[in-house]
Amino acid sequence: MDTMNAETSGSAPIVLLEAPGKKKGLMIIGTFKLLKGTLFVVVALGMLRLIHHDVQEWGEDLLSKLRFDPENRHIAWLLAKLGLVDDHRLKELSSFTFFYAALLLTEGIGLLRQKRWAEYLTVVATASFIPLEIYELSRHVNWVRVLVFAVNIAILAYLVVIIRKDKATHQ
Repeated sequence: MDTMNAETSGSAPIVLLEAPGKKKGLMIIGTFKLLKGTLFVVVALGMLRLIHHDVQEWGEDLLSKLRFDPENRHIAWLLAKLGLVDDHRLKELSSFTFFYAALLLTEGIGLLRQKRWAEYLTVVATASFIPLEIYELSRHVNWVRVLVFAVNIAILAYLVVIIRKDKATHQ
């Protein structure tokens, strides 16, 4: 357990990471949220870098470097969509992505510090995406959507059980 020395600082110890007996599941979910939040910050910054650039040309260059077939219908569809993205849309998408990253980072830090508010925030945030995920699954089922849905349901169920157990023990 990493703590500051209470005798030298003149205050109570601050628990930085997991202490014995703490919930390992919260640590895993918190770490996952932090990693996801960091990824979204990188994506948002990347979008900002594309302002005043041809997004479709950037996509073509990237796909060429990754050796994707530009004649593939999925790749052609993606490139056509990238051609519709202008600077205003990039700013909107980047703003939304930064907001989502901030939410994920807040959840992650709160869960790692094992704060009750973070458990509730994560339940509300995760549950709010369930209808969208069901809609996407109803449109087209693929293993990525099923996996994301299953992981989010598992996180939601785990947190609800944790909150209920804690509530029962504190009554």
